[in-house]
Amino acid sequence: MFFAKIPSHTRQNAITEGDLECILTRNCEGTEQLRNQKSGGNGMSQEIEFKNIVAQYSKVKPEEMTGEMRFREDLGFTSLDFMSFLGELEDTFDIELDENEVTKITTLEEALKLLEELQ
Repeated sequence: MFFAKIPSHTRQNAITEGDLECILTRNCEGTEQLRNQKSGGNGMSQEIEFKNIVAQYSKVKPEEMTGEMRFREDLGFTSLDFMSFLGELEDTFDIELDENEVTKITTLEEALKLLEELQ
């Protein structure tokens, strides 16, 4: 299943018609470039890159994150944040996440383990 990367400005403001089209068609600004990039091309470790993506949706700094942290309770993710985060993982790491698998994810460690299995 493909998850759409939701533009960051929509996390704090209402979603516009253009944003909705972007989400539904998966044709958001910058998405194509992310699809074309493979993880590791910039020399950054997968875990660091993963935590940097998580940090875009949370107020917790990457260096303060632990594997036991839960997306909703500890990192403050909303459902919309989590779906957008999954879309960004798919784009950044060139993977396709299964809907049944992602519903089981509650912690950073679980998400990172699934990411490693798909690589």
